[in-house]
Amino acid sequence: MTTIAITATKGSPGATTLALVLANLMSERAPALLVEADAAGGDIAVRSGLALDPGLLTLAASGRRGLDRSSIDRHTQLLPCGALALAGPTSAEQATSALTGIAAALAQTLTLAHETSRVIIDAGRWDPRSPATDLVESASIGALVLRPTIEGVEHARWQLRSLSEHVRRVIAVCIGERPYPRAEVASALAVDEMYVIENDARAANAIGLGAARDRWLRRSRLMRSAAVLADQLLGAPDEATVSR
Repeated sequence: MTTIAITATKGSPGATTLALVLANLMSERAPALLVEADAAGGDIAVRSGLALDPGLLTLAASGRRGLDRSSIDRHTQLLPCGALALAGPTSAEQATSALTGIAAALAQTLTLAHETSRVIIDAGRWDPRSPATDLVESASIGALVLRPTIEGVEHARWQLRSLSEHVRRVIAVCIGERPYPRAEVASALAVDEMYVIENDARAANAIGLGAARDRWLRRSRLMRSAAVLADQLLGAPDEATVSR
């Protein structure tokens, strides 16, 4: 099983959009589950036109009696892209409460899932004190999403160091290359594995609203750049490469 924890620097630079895009792409290859574990509150259900229940909150309420993969599946909903989503509540208070009660058990259960499944965890802004940390630590790959700005790079510097203490393989994902290109950002962060996702607002908005995987969306700059990332994450799990 491949589990990818998507985290973000300060400023909401696109972690949820990347999680949705990866769920979209990976569901074409194997069963995929998107877990919304943002302690600040989720928005996948609202973006995709799904109900808030069932989701993480209802799972936390029923999970007091124990968890298995079938019980998780009963609280998921189908995204338009074909992936399953365990949607988080929009309220930060409810999200924090649900994660505090269920994150450790959920992480353990997902770790035992079938080896061909893909799990994408949208953990929101990275903070080692987050109640989602157990889920992040269960991931085989931790991704930190950042904007290539001076403040974005400075925030990413300590967050990458911190994330590497919790996840074995850590990558940086830059949204676009303006004002600073990938090579400069990678050098400033001293990171081995740096990827770029195109800053394609039209495609990002379409993904967020649950658009179908039509020809236009597949050929968008966002989806094509994300497909390169997905290939690297699924096809070369032990190699540290810089995308070109």
